[in-house]
Amino acid sequence: MKRILVILLLLTGTLSLASQYTSSPLSQDCAAKYKSAEDAYQAGLFTDCIKMLEEMLDSCDLSRKLKERTMQMLAKAYVETGETGKAETTVNLLLKNFPHYELKETENPEMYNRLVRKYEIHPKFISGLKTLDFG
Repeated sequence: MKRILVILLLLTGTLSLASQYTSSPLSQDCAAKYKSAEDAYQAGLFTDCIKMLEEMLDSCDLSRKLKERTMQMLAKAYVETGETGKAETTVNLLLKNFPHYELKETENPEMYNRLVRKYEIHPKFISGLKTLDFG
């Protein structure tokens, strides 16, 4: 009985580890959606781009970097369509989720750059020593 239990445990562990290494078709599909959204943005089809990116954010389990790029492109598409309220909300979420976001001004439209520079990021945790001068 103990042998069967040990064999089942080893088999279960092996299967669970093996399943972690295979790339799921869902993640490949999401990467393809991002590429087509990027192509739509470059072609000036901003409303199509917005639809694809919103769908991606709702249905895909994105990596941290891909989620950052997706939110950035979504905010830029909102700026291009004149939906400044949605663009501002998206930039706010982007900066809250990714406080170390680095703005590359040469790669973005001026309105997007202004929108990002409007926010000031503060770290959630600060450590340090403060010295008092009694003299």
